[in-house]
Amino acid sequence: MTDPNRSAGNRIAAWIAHGIAIVGCGLLLYAVGQPIFTDDLWWHLSLGRAFAAHGPWLDTDPLLFAAAGPPRPASWLADVALHEASRWGGFTLLRVAHVASVGAILWIAWRMLRRASRSAAFASVGVLAFVALAAFRLVQLRPELATIALALACHVLLISPRTLSPSRIVGFATLAGLWANLHAGFPLALLIPGAAIAGLAAAYPLRSDDDRRADLARARGLVLATIAGGVATLANPLGIHAHLAYFVAGGETPELSRISDEWVPTTLFTLPAMPQQPSPTSWALAWAMVIGLGGVLFAAWRASRRASHATGSSHRVDPAALGVALLAVAMWLSAVRFLWLGLFALLVLACFWRDDRLRFASPVLAALILTGFLQQGDWPAITRALPTTWPVYAEPYPTGKYSTHAIWLMDDADVRGNLHGEYFLGGFVGYWLAPDVRTLVNGTLNVPRGTLDEMMSLGARRGARPGERFPALLDRLDLDLFLGTRLPETRPLARRFPSTTRHLEDTPGWIPIFRSPTTALHLRQNARNAENLARVSRYYAEQGVPFDDTRGFDPAIVLERAPEWAVRHGVVPLPFARLAHRAHHGTPGRSAAARQRVAAIYAAL
Repeated sequence: MTDPNRSAGNRIAAWIAHGIAIVGCGLLLYAVGQPIFTDDLWWHLSLGRAFAAHGPWLDTDPLLFAAAGPPRPASWLADVALHEASRWGGFTLLRVAHVASVGAILWIAWRMLRRASRSAAFASVGVLAFVALAAFRLVQLRPELATIALALACHVLLISPRTLSPSRIVGFATLAGLWANLHAGFPLALLIPGAAIAGLAAAYPLRSDDDRRADLARARGLVLATIAGGVATLANPLGIHAHLAYFVAGGETPELSRISDEWVPTTLFTLPAMPQQPSPTSWALAWAMVIGLGGVLFAAWRASRRASHATGSSHRVDPAALGVALLAVAMWLSAVRFLWLGLFALLVLACFWRDDRLRFASPVLAALILTGFLQQGDWPAITRALPTTWPVYAEPYPTGKYSTHAIWLMDDADVRGNLHGEYFLGGFVGYWLAPDVRTLVNGTLNVPRGTLDEMMSLGARRGARPGERFPALLDRLDLDLFLGTRLPETRPLARRFPSTTRHLEDTPGWIPIFRSPTTALHLRQNARNAENLARVSRYYAEQGVPFDDTRGFDPAIVLERAPEWAVRHGVVPLPFARLAHRAHHGTPGRSAAARQRVAAIYAAL
């Protein structure tokens, strides 16, 4: 007989857990919808524009001037879709579609957990854990979202059901063929059923006769699905070579492990530190799932030893799902970007959840996970630039982050050539200026192996080879333009992101063509750039802005003779005129503060 007090307690605990999960998912969706957060989106949009115009087989890289070869069309279909969405609906449609996609992923994850555990409370706790593990991936508008969504769909089609119908196999093959054109993560479509087959094979000696017959039938269906999916994935622009992308990376191009927020291993025996990936909360959840899966393996083995397959706890352990969960562990241990696969581990652990025994656990676990996510999870990283007012939130992207005034000046003046800028700026520059202006590197990493080391040398203002000096490195890289960024800082963060605004001051052969407190754009003075210099001079003359063909852009003179242009184009902050007036005519206290602010702006320039 059911205890009514216990049932009421379960319902109350479940509703508290649901409320906490709604808060956590709502906060994530708010962060997802912020002004464009993803640096890589810009080169995806640019390549999508090129693929839409010329097809997936490009002869040269339209964004990089020293590319290792044509860009790989690994996500060409997703890139075209992103480009078309931006063309028809602008950045607003991109952001709405992003929020809708992440919302759908969260809903599917909740439904999967609900079905596996038969507990809505566990589903809410589990989806919060998924948020904590996957937030850094979900908040980025990239084709990787397709991999996350399709991996979940693959599990629903092949792993959740105990029998596979022909329609499911055909549906999976169709999904796999589409996946191979959306994102380079499509090998997961073959790894997931392969891991399920391995799980069934490993469990075979421990299973009852009835279970073995069912497992053999299930394994045959999974083999057929894997074969059908493997054939379908060959229908992509690279054919079989697309399957080898991960293994050839780092041969002629930089190693993937150089991208520290994606490809570094998840080391369980090393305490994590903010803001590096994984976050302490993700690390703790990874440990919890590893320990939990260990407990599941032990329980299954113990039940098999007692020959209690029919009535013991092992009947709740699906060996196919367990194989996929162990694949997830192996993948997140190999690279932090795969932590979202922890959902598959949660689906196995869901079988051991019992509301009547853990009626007060769900709200406590939900609260702990949400608190960890907000304080020691991905939340601080994904919200470091989150707007606090609606007008700023409604802007399409953070203009200050991307040195937009310098980039738009190159566009307005019709400047052309090879540009060095920060790694994260490469995609943005390519979106607005390519192919007239191409950068040294961007997030595609389609560059020779040593290029990232040369980028680091440029940031440190030194040569990259023994005995090489900084100006010689600029010459060897054949640069026409140098975009320096950031104010000088003494904080530890400055060692990772150095200021480069002063790198070319008083450097022979280079002339400043734009300056702001946080941006310095220089042009090489040589015969090849004579027309570029003429274009810049004509532009400034048309704008009524003083510019000297020999000395270049002098912000002090520009402030004196063209103050409105200087404010409008970011040479000084918008309130500069008010500050300058207050410095001369304000009350003593306010005047002193304004003078200090104006002096700081001049010092930065």
